[in-house]
Amino acid sequence: MATNPLSRTRKLKADELVRQGKPEEAVEMLRRICASDRSDTEAWFKLGMLERQLQNSEAAEAAFRRVLVLAPRLAIAHCALGSALHAQRKYAEARQSYSAATRIDPKLADAHFLDGLCLQEQGIIEAAATSFERALALQPAHAEALSGLGAVLLLLGDYKGARAALQHCLRLQPGNLEALVNLGTLAEQDGKAEEALATYRRARASHPGDVRLFDAEAALLERMGRLDEASAMLDRVPGQLSPNAVLVRALLAMRRGDYAVAADMLGREVDRAQDAGAGLPLNLLGTLAV
Repeated sequence: MATNPLSRTRKLKADELVRQGKPEEAVEMLRRICASDRSDTEAWFKLGMLERQLQNSEAAEAAFRRVLVLAPRLAIAHCALGSALHAQRKYAEARQSYSAATRIDPKLADAHFLDGLCLQEQGIIEAAATSFERALALQPAHAEALSGLGAVLLLLGDYKGARAALQHCLRLQPGNLEALVNLGTLAEQDGKAEEALATYRRARASHPGDVRLFDAEAALLERMGRLDEASAMLDRVPGQLSPNAVLVRALLAMRRGDYAVAADMLGREVDRAQDAGAGLPLNLLGTLAV
C-alpha cells in the first residue's frame, strides 16, 4: 500500500468526507488519488466500496479488479468484486468471486452469505439454504444469514425452521426488515392475522418509507374485511402506489360495488406499465380478466 504522505492525507480527508455524509466528494478525491498512483491498493479498495455504496456497480467492479491485480490473494476484495458483479446480475461471475474468496479464506462467512443471496435471487433455493447454513456455521450470530435462511426455509415449506431462524435474527437485529416481513408472512399462513398485522406495523415503525410494508398491511386489512382501514393505509403511501397497492385499492372499490372506479384504476396502471415497458403482475392481470 502507498506510503506517500500526501496520498495518506488525501485518503484521511476522503474518510472525513464520508463521515460528513458526502460520499460523492469522497469518490472524486479517491479517483484523483488512484489516477496519480495506480498502485495504491487501499485507495482502490476504498473507491470500490464507495462506488458500490453509490450503486455505481460497473465502476466498483473496475476498482475491485484493480485491487486484485495488486493483491490477488486479498479474500475480501474477491468478496467485494462478487457483490459488484451480483448487483449487475452477473451471477455466474459473482459466484466465482465468492468461491475464490472462500478458497483463500475458508472462514470468511460473508462470502458464503453473499453466495446464498446470489442463489436465492436466481431461485436456486435449496443451494441458497446450504450457503446460508455454511455462513452460520462459521458465524452463528450472522443476523443477515439468519434472515436469509429464514426466507428460503419459508419458501421450502419448513415453517418451524423458518420461524426459529427469523426470531433468532430479530433477537440480534430487532429492526431487520426482511426478517420482520417474512415473520409476518408466516403468521398470515398460520391464520394469525392480528399477529401478522402487529409484525408489519413493527416493521413499518422501523422503516417508515418502505412502500412494501404499506402494501402488505393494506392487503391484510382487506382480507380481514377492515376496508376503511385498508383504504386509509393506502392514502398514506409515500410516493406513487405500487402495482400491488393499486390492486388492493381496486379490490376495495369492487367490494364497495364501484366497478367503474376499479376498472379506471386498473386501466391506468396497465397504461403506466406499458409506457414504462414493464410487465404486469399476474394478480393484476387476473383481476383485469375478472
